[in-house]
Amino acid sequence: MVDLEKEYDVSENEIAPDADLQGVDLSGANLKGANLKEADLREADLSNANLEGVNLSEAILFDANLAKSRLYSSNLSKARLSRANLHATKLKNSNLSRAGLDDAELEYVSFEDCNLKGASLSRCYLKSANIVRANLKHAYLDDANLKEADLWEANFSGANLEGANLTGADIRLADFTHANVRGVKSDMAPSNYTVLEDLETRGAKVRP
Repeated sequence: MVDLEKEYDVSENEIAPDADLQGVDLSGANLKGANLKEADLREADLSNANLEGVNLSEAILFDANLAKSRLYSSNLSKARLSRANLHATKLKNSNLSRAGLDDAELEYVSFEDCNLKGASLSRCYLKSANIVRANLKHAYLDDANLKEADLWEANFSGANLEGANLTGADIRLADFTHANVRGVKSDMAPSNYTVLEDLETRGAKVRP
């Protein structure tokens, strides 16, 4: 239930599908369960907000601030989040299939058990992110920074990771079958392993 405890730029009845909420300040708001499908939230401040179970499918969130917000079990399928700030945001069990997150700030984000199938995360900063058991099948992570991220049991099959940085990442039981790993930066062994051989020695699955 939406609960706007303090004064905000909008009223409760404006929290609705297809709403125009560009640039509004909703920091710290309780928007649990709200339906914001196709809403325009570009440059909005949703930092520290409770967004559990929210429907943000196909919403526009370019340059929005969602830092440290809680989006457990939310629907962000096909949402547009380019350049958004999701620093330390919690999205466990959320649906981000085919979402656009290019150039987003995702350090310390939690994508644990999330569906990111077909999502675009090109050039994203995902340092120390929690991506445990996430589905990134056919996702785009070219030139993404995944340094020291937890990728345990994540599914990257068919994903594009060209030029991504996996240095120090925990890739045990992660699935890179048929993934594009050209130019991937990883903890290469001194014995001139290929990238695939290096990932395999670190516990990843790379063969069909």
